[in-house]
Amino acid sequence: MKRATQEKGFTLVELAIVMVIIGLLIGGILKGQELIKNAAVSATAAQLKAFESAYTTFLDAYAGKPGDLATARSKIQGCINTNRCDNGDGNGWLRSNNSAIGNPGTDDRAPVYGETYQALKHMALANMIGGVRVNAGPSTDALVASKIGGYLYIGEVLGNASYHRGSGTAFTPGGMYVSQTHNINANPRSGRVNTPSETARLDRKIDDGVPGTGSLLAAGQETCVNGRNYRENNTEKLCAFLYKIR
Repeated sequence: MKRATQEKGFTLVELAIVMVIIGLLIGGILKGQELIKNAAVSATAAQLKAFESAYTTFLDAYAGKPGDLATARSKIQGCINTNRCDNGDGNGWLRSNNSAIGNPGTDDRAPVYGETYQALKHMALANMIGGVRVNAGPSTDALVASKIGGYLYIGEVLGNASYHRGSGTAFTPGGMYVSQTHNINANPRSGRVNTPSETARLDRKIDDGVPGTGSLLAAGQETCVNGRNYRENNTEKLCAFLYKIR
């Protein structure tokens, strides 16, 4: 007698169901990644607005700029040696070195470490911003971690430095800026913190979406932007930003 064997396999319906399930899983993962990116952008926008509010409040409360305030030791509780907090020079400029925003860890105009570095301590010890390790030395730990990546610090631009690329002018307008950096020794021009798409999302959320105009300016590598547009198809980390708060 011949024994008949029956071979079984997946039917087309079963294969279709499996493909649908895989598609749903992939779609869910991509959607989750998109939600995470959007959440980081929203959180960073909130950070920048908090910096803006804190800076304005500090000016009103202490009649001087954080970091530059010459009477910080006497007016701000906790501004003492153990917190590496010191007075600024009181000359009306919140500056790093002798030019525009640069390395937030050095400044020949402030007694200890630099006015851009001291500005974060002054505002934190006055309970106006969070995320600052007030007893940290001049290192990345002394800066505010950005939700979108890198770190944030505050400093003044005198209107004679080219930090952003494209669209109309070679210079960054003068004023007070919150700047993004990837470490304590880098200024915004070094970029390489965000992708063009991430920076563009933040720009559209908080400003006009154009890299070289408005309050949020793109900085970093020239390939971050193309004229008035971000190179959003480029997935490399080429960008940083400056946000004008005054």
